[in-house]
This record gives sequence, structure tokens and C-alpha cells, in this order.
Amino acid sequence: MTKRRREAPGARRILSHWHRYAGLTALVFVIIVTGTGLMLNHTQELGLAQRHIGSDLVLDWYGIEAPSRVLGYRAGEHWISQHNDRIFFDDRPLAGRYGRLLGARVVEDALYVALPERLLVLTLRGELIERLGGTEGVPSNLTALGLAPGGRLAAATPAGAQVLEETPLAWHALPTHARVRWARAVAVPSPLRGKLQSAFRGQVLSTERLALDVHTGRLLGWWGVYLFDAMALLLALLAASGFWMWFRQRLARSRTRRLSRNRRRPLPEAGVPHPRGADPSARGSCSASPLPRCADRSDADPTAADRA
Repeated sequence: MTKRRREAPGARRILSHWHRYAGLTALVFVIIVTGTGLMLNHTQELGLAQRHIGSDLVLDWYGIEAPSRVLGYRAGEHWISQHNDRIFFDDRPLAGRYGRLLGARVVEDALYVALPERLLVLTLRGELIERLGGTEGVPSNLTALGLAPGGRLAAATPAGAQVLEETPLAWHALPTHARVRWARAVAVPSPLRGKLQSAFRGQVLSTERLALDVHTGRLLGWWGVYLFDAMALLLALLAASGFWMWFRQRLARSRTRRLSRNRRRPLPEAGVPHPRGADPSARGSCSASPLPRCADRSDADPTAADRA
């Protein structure tokens, strides 16, 4: 029994130290999971799906590489290219997401960009003016864009080539013998290729994907998932050990208060029946008690001393 009581404080001390340092370790995990969880819970409000990571360190970690060859359409002094669903004016992405890029041509002071179901009209500085679709008379199922004789805008469709007439503004069938300079995709110049490769890499990894991988531990690979599983179990152990330590301390404090009340309980006076009916000569009498206060009381009360 004595040995167990001596070992108990050491065991509690070890448990307390383990609880403290394990809690500090789990604190980092809790901060990461809480922060990324809040981000993922408000993905739409924060626009995480539309924001992309441009850090070379993170992109290299994911193994994301830029295409070795970049194709684009030359439009005057500028280049129009595409990566996934983003269209680039030189090295700057246009707002919005679009389908397949089919060509680009400059007519007077406007730059036309062809998509399967619409035309984008830009300024020569890359500012979007308007989007033209079927309601504006643009032919459906466009396959190419070019310049017809006279510098007019031409579009190729499965039904044949059509040309845009400005007076009145409408599309008309183009004679089959008319020579059209169709836009062709070619490799962009080297200086622009390097900028586009960096821009293309920055459009692959979204902030939402990164936050999700950090939240689940997949950022570190397969062993990161097991690491986060272990941290989750550690949190459960911390909760259990914390409850056990609190419960033991509560029992100890309750036992201490009970012993303290018993020590402060006054002894019954001589000749006064014990509150519980016990024999005062057996418990609580000055003759049976070695307490100094009983001796003092006998000296002060000679009658009580004679009686004793």
C-alpha cells in the first residue's frame, strides 16, 4: 500500500508532462485543421475556386509543369493564346472562361476572337468590348476565322464560309472562289513563351484544392494522410487523459476537504451527552483525550478535575 502511494505521484507527474507536450504538438495540427476548415466552409464567399497558386515552390511540389510548346494566333502586334479554359491577350488572361479558341483577326480598330458559338470583340489594348452570339447574327458552329478580300471579317462554318458586312451589319455567304486568309495557330515568340509558360502554370492549381490537401494531409502524400490520422487519435487521447486528470484532482480535493472538516469538529464538553449517544468517557472526555486543551480546561475548572 505504501509503495503504491509513493509511485502514484510519479505516475501522475509523468501523465501531466505527457499531456502538456502532446498538447503543444497537437496545437499545430489544430491550428492548421481549423484554419483550412474555415476556408473550405466559405469557399464561395472567398472565391477559392477562382484563385490560383502561382508559387513556383508549391507548383514544383505538385509536379505541375508548363507545356514545352505554346501556340497562339497573331493579331496585329499582339498574340492570342489559350490554356485550358482561359484565353490570354499576350501574357495577360482575359476575364471569364471560354471554350476552344479558333482564331483571332484584327479588323480596323477592333480585335475579333473566335469561339465555337460566339465572337469576342476587344480593343487593341486587350479590353473586352462585347460578346457577340447567335442573337447578334453570329453563325453557329464556327470552325475558323479569317480575312476576306477587302479586309472583311470571314468565318468558316460547316455550311460554308460567311463574311461580315458592315452596311448593314450582317453575315452573308462568301463565294467559294473567294480567297480567305484563315488564322493559323503558330508557335509564339520565345520571350512571350516564357511568360505564358509561367502564366499557364499559375492557372492549374486552385486555392481551394491546396486548402483541401492541407486539411486532409494529402499535401504530404500518402503518409501525410496517416500522419493526420495519428494526430486525430492523439487529440482523442488528450481529451481522455485530461478528463482523467481532472477527475482525480476533483476526488483528491473532495477527500482533503472532508478530512479538514473532521479535524475542525469541536470535542464535546465533559458531562454533556455525545450528540450521537456515545459514551463521553470513551470518546471526547478529557480523561480519555491527550489533547492539551483538555488539560487546560481541567486546570481552569477544579470541579471538572475533581470529577475526573
